[in-house]
Amino acid sequence: MSQVTGGVVLLSLRLVSVGSLTLSSTPTATSHFLRPNSRTYSVRAMASHIVGYPRMGPKRELKFALEAFWDNKSSAEELQKVAANLRSSIWKQMADAGIKYIPSNTFSYYDQVLDTTAMLGAVPERYGWNGGEIGFDIYFSMARGNATVPAMEMTKWFDTNYHYIVPELGPEVKFSYASHKAVDEYKEAKSVSWLDLVSLTYFVTSFCCGCICSIFLYE
Repeated sequence: MSQVTGGVVLLSLRLVSVGSLTLSSTPTATSHFLRPNSRTYSVRAMASHIVGYPRMGPKRELKFALEAFWDNKSSAEELQKVAANLRSSIWKQMADAGIKYIPSNTFSYYDQVLDTTAMLGAVPERYGWNGGEIGFDIYFSMARGNATVPAMEMTKWFDTNYHYIVPELGPEVKFSYASHKAVDEYKEAKSVSWLDLVSLTYFVTSFCCGCICSIFLYE
């Protein structure tokens, strides 16, 4: 906290560019005295926060790791190692840019709506999931289909050109806690001392998108 005596307090933000994002860091305070007086103004430093960050990596590391895994050229452990290195790098970039509240759970192997669908255990029956932690087999079958069943539908939500998975919500869906991704990444971030917040931005959004679909499917 800084203090300025008298006059009008003017705040100016310093902007730091990171990749394709422009992030605001701690502001500086300057004062302009219109007339002297004895009053004291307190200026609090602005705390910055973001809810998402590009996850592919500067050299598209995640894309190539996923393709290698899907083609059976690498193991799940190798894919997870690439993902962990990317997450650590992302958290460090946020910290270096002056972000005060650094979120976890912004990473995804496919998309955040699918992540939330898995976390809630809202797996369509055709994928043969019988409970327990949802692994890569079920997760990527939902995203891409497999030899016997098609993938879940995708559509352009949120007025963007990015396609998201459409959750299939209906009377037969029984919600359960089936993916520990959010908790696991929280613990991972805490272990490297970057974390301040856990991002669950897509929780309500995913549910609402699924409801939009179910209105037409089940009414």
